[in-house]
Amino acid sequence: MELRKRVALVALLALLVTGAGCIGQGASDSVADTTTPAEEYDNATAVQQAAAEAMADVDTYTFSMEMTMEADNITMASQSNGSADVEQQRLRQNQSVVMTSAQGQNITLNSSSYLIGDTMYISTEGQSWETRNLSEMAGPMDADTMWNQSSQVRQQQQLLNASDVSFGDEKTTTIDGQEVYVIVLDIDGEALMNATMQEMDSQMQQQMSRSGIQYDNISATQYVATDSMRIVKTEMTVDMTMDGRTMHQEMVMTFDNFNEDVTIEPPVETNESAA
Repeated sequence: MELRKRVALVALLALLVTGAGCIGQGASDSVADTTTPAEEYDNATAVQQAAAEAMADVDTYTFSMEMTMEADNITMASQSNGSADVEQQRLRQNQSVVMTSAQGQNITLNSSSYLIGDTMYISTEGQSWETRNLSEMAGPMDADTMWNQSSQVRQQQQLLNASDVSFGDEKTTTIDGQEVYVIVLDIDGEALMNATMQEMDSQMQQQMSRSGIQYDNISATQYVATDSMRIVKTEMTVDMTMDGRTMHQEMVMTFDNFNEDVTIEPPVETNESAA
């Protein structure tokens, strides 16, 4: 059971960091004019800058994510959905994680999680809720560090400035009946690492430096709604080397219901089973 709890924690942290990278987009403190006609954006850089401004104004949203990670002959596949309130530092998600070994052995975990400030609530396989303070977790990632990556815009501003941006094979496409721009980001691994580390505290920076983390073969595509100029979908693949071990990650994340009312309250009784 302890392994299942660790998998739930890892998956939740992965979601927070990934979601922060997408929702924290921002290149200025102004709010995008969501009524600007789509035909005014005739190059990818203009679309990305408008999207950065629009996403900086996002306080609440719902999401879904599919992610796979391969490392050391082990594959982890995760499906998640939930909602987030960035301003109030609240996150709710349901997720299913399957870990497969090279011998074909599977470990499946279904969990529900809440993050309210610096307190995490987890229920695995519908069992009783357990609470854990982020300060009690291994590593220096505390609540403020984690949530600052969602609310601050500097990291994504630097990432944007370090990326070559272009339209995809088609300038626009349709997702669920919604017209979107297709924006391809050519991201430099060193620039991504520098942008990531600038939003971490000194202890975590030292830990990452000791691990020798490197990003390679990064591919990212964002789909920006032509009416609201908000990012509604992100696709990303990356190879990451850490402590001499290479991991390959693929992720697809979708966003919806921006700035609509969301209610994210912790479980009433932590000794009750998840619904």
